[in-house]
Amino acid sequence: MELNTQLHTIFLLVGPTECGKSTFAQETLIPQLQFSEPDKNFHANVQYLSSDAIRQEILGQNHDKYAQIMLEASDQTFELLFKKLDMVTKFPINAEFVVLDTTGLTADFREKVRETAKNNNYHVEVILFDYRDRDDYYASERSKKLISNHVTRLKKEILPNIAREHYHHIHRIRAKNFTDYKVNILNKTSFFDTLLPTNETYTMIGDVHECTSELQSLLHKLGCKIENNKIIHSPHKLILVGDWIDKGKNTREITEFLYENQQYFLFVLGNHENFVHKYILGEIKGANQEIVDNYFDSIPDLVADPELFSKFEQLFQLAQPFYRYIGEETASFYVTHSPCQNKYIGKLDGNSMRHQRNFHLDRTKPVQEQLAFLENEAVNNYPYHIFGHVAAKQAFRIKNKLHLDTGCAHGNELTAVTLKYRKPVYKSVRSENQQLAGELPILFKREQTVQISELDTESLRRLHYISENKINFISGTMSPAPKDLATNNLESLEKRATLFCRKRYFSCRPTTKIYGFALQHLFA
Repeated sequence: MELNTQLHTIFLLVGPTECGKSTFAQETLIPQLQFSEPDKNFHANVQYLSSDAIRQEILGQNHDKYAQIMLEASDQTFELLFKKLDMVTKFPINAEFVVLDTTGLTADFREKVRETAKNNNYHVEVILFDYRDRDDYYASERSKKLISNHVTRLKKEILPNIAREHYHHIHRIRAKNFTDYKVNILNKTSFFDTLLPTNETYTMIGDVHECTSELQSLLHKLGCKIENNKIIHSPHKLILVGDWIDKGKNTREITEFLYENQQYFLFVLGNHENFVHKYILGEIKGANQEIVDNYFDSIPDLVADPELFSKFEQLFQLAQPFYRYIGEETASFYVTHSPCQNKYIGKLDGNSMRHQRNFHLDRTKPVQEQLAFLENEAVNNYPYHIFGHVAAKQAFRIKNKLHLDTGCAHGNELTAVTLKYRKPVYKSVRSENQQLAGELPILFKREQTVQISELDTESLRRLHYISENKINFISGTMSPAPKDLATNNLESLEKRATLFCRKRYFSCRPTTKIYGFALQHLFA
């Protein structure tokens, strides 16, 4: 028997006590959910949350499951279970699978599981222990009265109603023989395609929009060698964050350049490539023709030239909804085309892929207000989330959120970023291909500040020294002193040292992080 599922799923086991739920989970289900890809530093995170195990954990002893003290710990047990469920299904953990081992007979419990799954964008699939032979429930001699009560509830309360609770799938276990079950993860291969090998360095490039010459100039700046439109060397693997077509009036040039050099590129699927491809194939009906003409102007060129469309088609098939790099010494990162909420990042369900590909801006409202969720969800030590899609005058960074679309087709810039250990290094080139009018917004502009929590040990030591010694001036060099005519020196080192000590100057390297911090904050 086959159990078909997909990544980012919560399995809710539902059945009477002693019916074999734990055995099925630990011996059949979980071993088949485990998979790995060592070259990409990936090992599936399969979480097993058992109410009995949590009771024993918080009680500090392996009590018998029917002991009264275990029952008395129920409130704390389920509070911790739901806290763990929420934590392991949130970014950046995003456990590939979660197995909930409880009886699952309570409607409130199941509803709360569905609510957590909805908040974190997970599927919920029920594994329902609905045995044909009632005797299978009584394989254990223990607590037959409790088992009978549970079976009655299952038959009368749950089986008639569970389909109306709208789970993604209900798998029925019809007999207590688990060896024949085979688990198929339907989107595992697609998931592997989004994972990046760890033996490469990657540079992400913002929305190109057919600015071919600017892309080539940026590649030169990144250390690539190009001869006769062919890349003959690149120090890094190049990831285009999407939207390499439309707006720039160079559909043929960009398509042929990327097609001829595709071995150097990885492609994230942008909303423009997705729309153009579906529109040409007739998969989009009733589109506003004015919007098509104004925003997707590559369509006439691709329709008129089947050979050119064939090249576009091949590049389209290479594109992924996102890429993920799992770092050890170098920072981890995700690349999506669009800014999106954390709960969609790195997932392959249709809803997540749509959000990773497109963010609909209301042009009548301030752009930054619509992107406020980026500030709310940004965390310094999370994997970087790199994206484009929203054209702005300058690339911006909010902690782990890195924006790259700097409006090349607007005549502004084309921008790339490479992660060096934990630090992003930006490079950009000016554009000479202004096809779109209008002023680009400046988003999330901030004054440069330093937090005490960001300082290293040596910088903290220097800051404490400044405070303790009441130093009120910081200089990168020693203070000037009058020339010494007697020794024919422009400055007297002795006088300069005396003046330095008398005025209690403190010399520190100008590059230290505390240089600006102390002036701005310590002596305000």
